[in-house]
Amino acid sequence: MEAPAVTWDGETPLAPPIDNFNKNFFEDIGLLAELEELGASLDETLLILQHTRVVARKRIDYAIDFAFLMHERLLNKGCKKATALIISGHSGDEDDAYVNQLLLHFEAKLKQATHPEGIILLFAEHRIFAEREVIIDKRYYRFRDIPGIIARHGGVGSYFSESEGYGNNLLEMISMGLPVLINRYPVYKKDIEPLGFMLPAIEDGQFTGDFLEAAEALVADPQKRAEVVRHNLNVLDKKLNHKVISKKNGKSLAQHVSVPVRKRHVPGEPRFRSIT
Repeated sequence: MEAPAVTWDGETPLAPPIDNFNKNFFEDIGLLAELEELGASLDETLLILQHTRVVARKRIDYAIDFAFLMHERLLNKGCKKATALIISGHSGDEDDAYVNQLLLHFEAKLKQATHPEGIILLFAEHRIFAEREVIIDKRYYRFRDIPGIIARHGGVGSYFSESEGYGNNLLEMISMGLPVLINRYPVYKKDIEPLGFMLPAIEDGQFTGDFLEAAEALVADPQKRAEVVRHNLNVLDKKLNHKVISKKNGKSLAQHVSVPVRKRHVPGEPRFRSIT
């Protein structure tokens, strides 16, 4: 089965269309309820996707820092009312120790922020599996679909890892039309950066003015965003043989790369949701 087409009509972000199953994703993970309390709509919210497992080397603390910086920047310009950092991967690899560190870091940033209201941190693993499921009238979403959902709503991906074997989840986000902000980890510098992707990057967790300006353009400038997405999809096709893989296997690159697989069970409530 072919991957959903990535299309652009000049206004809607360049991304796969949302099907009937995925259209309720934001409601089911609890985001819409949080935004309703804030008096903000989804269109007034910057969506940031951390499409990885929750482990220390992924440096999700950098993604939290980025969320606060962008929230302040876009709020001051009247572009967005809220910012939501959504973490799609599972958090069981380090016995909750890293999750607790992230919660403490997030709470500390809230106390330091000039405008803490409207910043949301959401662990969405309670409604995400490796494949789609419906269990006791609840929808559980496919991990590899999440970047496309975020892309369709004008969001961005965060990939601030300090080390990776390669970058499968990075390529998965790119293949679904999601612009990604990255940290230049060693394997990225050696094997991926020379391919020519357009990915605004930081070095060792340092957020520069130029980086934040480039990140803002991906959110606020539809033409620039479309240019970046098209360029990255072209690089993916030409340099990583995306079309060849798809034709041979009948799968998208997002299906070809590895996906964290959780144990099959009916999860409980979200691990954490926080707004102020």
